[in-house]
Amino acid sequence: MAHRRFWQPWPPALRWAVGLSLGIHLFVIFPMAWMFYTPIAMPQAPLSAVLKGPGEVVHAASAEAKRFVPVSSGDAAKSSRSQPTKPLPVRPDAAPRQRTPASQAAAGVAQGDASAPANAASRAGSVGGAPDTARDGVEADALNRYRLALGAEARKARRYPEVSRTRGQEGTAEVYVVLSRAGGTPVVIAGKSSGSPTLDEGALVMVRMAAERTPVPEALQGRNLKIPLRIRFSLDDF
Repeated sequence: MAHRRFWQPWPPALRWAVGLSLGIHLFVIFPMAWMFYTPIAMPQAPLSAVLKGPGEVVHAASAEAKRFVPVSSGDAAKSSRSQPTKPLPVRPDAAPRQRTPASQAAAGVAQGDASAPANAASRAGSVGGAPDTARDGVEADALNRYRLALGAEARKARRYPEVSRTRGQEGTAEVYVVLSRAGGTPVVIAGKSSGSPTLDEGALVMVRMAAERTPVPEALQGRNLKIPLRIRFSLDDF
């Protein structure tokens, strides 16, 4: 006898009812299952970090990972300090260089700058021929005292040109006191301009009067010297 299905003994009405119920349930459940379907992501490989010891070489995982590696300023400073600085090679025949101090003003301001160094004699130019330099400290001291005396007399004779005062002009004029080996009254000539012809002429007048009133020290007589002086014109000082 053939094997009978389990629903065959059912009455026809019951079969239709069960089949209709299954169809309705399948019609409702399948669309809802499709709507609420969520794909399950596969687990990715775990990230790993590699510590680099001395002498080891580690290749970067990717260029993208390098972009997000934070570097602190302290780490950057340590890396810069960790690299030793190679000393420069020294030639055995190279002579040590002597550092010369920054050049100072060749002459003081005639309005009372007494801070000029005592070796001003070595910087005083000569008038023709080879330069006359100070042979000992006596001449350097004499030149410094002579320059200070010229400044003191120039302060007594200082006059602010009225035209420059009206126009509010200020500046520093450079003049030279020239000593001749033949002797006589020192000659005063113009040097670097202050930018105003009126102030330049006023500086010449002041220093000429100072040169006439200031005796030349005995240690400087018979010398060809060109002594620079600077005269500063400031409205606050007059």
